[in-house]
Amino acid sequence: MNYGCSGHIDLTRIKNFSEKNVRQKIGRVFSLSADARLFCGMADGADKLFFDEAIQKNIPVVAVLPKPVEAYADEHADRDGFLRDLQKAEKVVVSDGYCAATDYILSACQKLLVLWDGKELPFLDENGAPVNLGGTYYAVVTAKRKGLPVLFI
Repeated sequence: MNYGCSGHIDLTRIKNFSEKNVRQKIGRVFSLSADARLFCGMADGADKLFFDEAIQKNIPVVAVLPKPVEAYADEHADRDGFLRDLQKAEKVVVSDGYCAATDYILSACQKLLVLWDGKELPFLDENGAPVNLGGTYYAVVTAKRKGLPVLFI
């Protein structure tokens, strides 16, 4: 089973968030899947939780980055930790932006795992320019449009 993951960087956005409970839920999902693989955007927050649990369960991770490694590393609170984690990935794919990275993850997975606050965000601003593309809500909407199962953690 190929899993994709999506979720917030700021986990305090999620009501009653408990890292321990979330890690247990993710671990249970991964425990039920033989030959699992995780396609992960490698951001701080939710992606880091999904990544850590996959590595702990010996599940290969395909890191799908929205920009080149060095530029993306600069966006992480723990730059060196991100680079160490990246070395644990089975494969690294560099996409052209956040939307392209999310689309790649959705095209590669059979189920999307999501850690989301439930807030629906507009995809166009008041001038009709695209916004929030590639984010968690975008991933949920796009996955559902494709008929991809979405599991809310």
